[in-house]
Amino acid sequence: MSFLLFACQTRAPREDVSALDPATRLSALSAGLDEALLMWQGAQSAQAQEILEQTYTAHFEPVESSLTAQGIDVLQIEYRFGRLGHRMRRAPSSRKSDAEEVSALLAALTGDIEAAFDALPATSGAQPPR
Repeated sequence: MSFLLFACQTRAPREDVSALDPATRLSALSAGLDEALLMWQGAQSAQAQEILEQTYTAHFEPVESSLTAQGIDVLQIEYRFGRLGHRMRRAPSSRKSDAEEVSALLAALTGDIEAAFDALPATSGAQPPR
């Protein structure tokens, strides 16, 4: 049933993310991660996880092959996305350890992403004008 609801959702057209250069894509990744964190902190865990998945799909997945070509272990980054998403499924409690755990997962993911994107040439992922 949820698959049917997901498949029927309509969305506004988005910009062509395949044309984004690495710096712009990295900025979009950071913004998406920040937005997911804010949603999670606001006890909106389902929305946080959805934003995290959208961020991965729109801004990381399109450059995986470029990263792999540069010798970057994308599986490690995918794993970190998955761990963070899994943790965000649970709403935060009043325990300080929840925030610390999510912060540590987010910091590790962000560090891996930044290091990976540093390996990309400035024009990687950008397409020539048509």
